[in-house]
Amino acid sequence: MLDRLSRGDEVMVWKLDRLVRNTRNLLERLDTFKARDIEFRSLRDDPEAELERDELSERTRAGTAIAVAKAAAPAGARSPLATLRPGGHAGSRHKHSRQTSAEPSG
Repeated sequence: MLDRLSRGDEVMVWKLDRLVRNTRNLLERLDTFKARDIEFRSLRDDPEAELERDELSERTRAGTAIAVAKAAAPAGARSPLATLRPGGHAGSRHKHSRQTSAEPSG
């Protein structure tokens, strides 16, 4: 289909799933149409709404994965999402150099 389209043509589909399989394909196809000055319309779906729905779905899956990881952690264990502090060690507050009370502090 793309090889037969030219500047000023219009592509019209009933639903987005008749044209693309996923959000990445939708974005690529819309970019191609825009670059070639081709209009696009979906009679049933709004591409913007489709992108928002996919983003919401992705966030929901990520939230579910976090909840599962937290539930699977043993009681009293650190959260699997805990991050290391700067310096490379959890809870590290001091520099690696040691200082004794005999050494000057400045």
